[in-house]
Amino acid sequence: TFCNLLKFVQKYPHYFAGSNADLPIVGGSMLSHHPYQNGRHTFPMDHAPEMKQFKMDQFHGVRASVLKWPMSVIR
Repeated sequence: TFCNLLKFVQKYPHYFAGSNADLPIVGGSMLSHHPYQNGRHTFPMDHAPEMKQFKMDQFHGVRASVLKWPMSVIR
């Protein structure tokens, strides 16, 4: 999932890309469905404060953060 999302934003850096989940059960009977959302809009989550930053060694140059948000989210 991360690789697919990063490929999208590398090709279209002025857009965001996100995923509902990295679980094969999301999407119901469509087993090959990838529940991604993308667009060019500012959402409230864009302004949510960061609680913790972390690195993902396999994704160089990516800054990831856990947000102060009502649900589990990584930005």
